[in-house]
This record gives sequence, C-alpha cells and structure tokens, in this order.
Amino acid sequence: MKLLTLLIGSSLCISVFAQREVNTSVKGQVKEVSATESTPSTQEFSFQVNEEKLATKNQDSKKTVAYYDEYIAALEAKISLVQNNPVENANALENGWYKKMESYLKTARTERNALISQGK
Repeated sequence: MKLLTLLIGSSLCISVFAQREVNTSVKGQVKEVSATESTPSTQEFSFQVNEEKLATKNQDSKKTVAYYDEYIAALEAKISLVQNNPVENANALENGWYKKMESYLKTARTERNALISQGK
C-alpha cells in the first residue's frame, strides 16, 4: 500500500511540475531581436542599437585631465581620512596600503601630465 501511494504521488508531482511553464524572460537591458526564417537552415537577425547610449559609453572610456584631477583628489581625500582614523591607519600601515595608494597617485599624475603635454 505504501509503495502504491508513493508511485501515485510521484507520478502526480511529475505531471504537475512538467506542465509548469519555465520563465525564460530576461529583464534588464535587453536588445530587441527579431528572427526571420528565409530557409529552413538559415536565419537572419536584426537588432537596434541605442546610439546615444553607445556615444556616452565611448566618452566614458576616454580619460581626460579632468578625470585624473578628480581621481587624484579622491585618492588624496581617502588617504587623509584613513590617516585621521587610528584603527584604519594601523591597518593601512600593517597591510602596505599607503604604498599602493602612492603608486596609484604616481601613475595618475604621470598620465595626467602626459595628457597635458599632448594638449588634450
């Protein structure tokens, strides 16, 4: 009797879960894609590109003097905050954090000066 109940319950569960639809929708940034079938083995796809968003993305990848000025100011502010907190200062000294920050500052200043000398 237990075996019969187990088999009926299992088959019922399998049939219920097999009939449920799987949610395959993707939310967020989705490109609109449409497929047109020209032959059974070939499909053509077309999608729209948001030109404004692409232009903004390309501008963000260009580093300017203003970018490096802000970056250097942010690093210097972070360093001063850590220096003023005794616990954070001890951790930073122990882990070599100040050496890393100085190397970041040196690199940023070098890049900034290179941009200035190129006239950008």
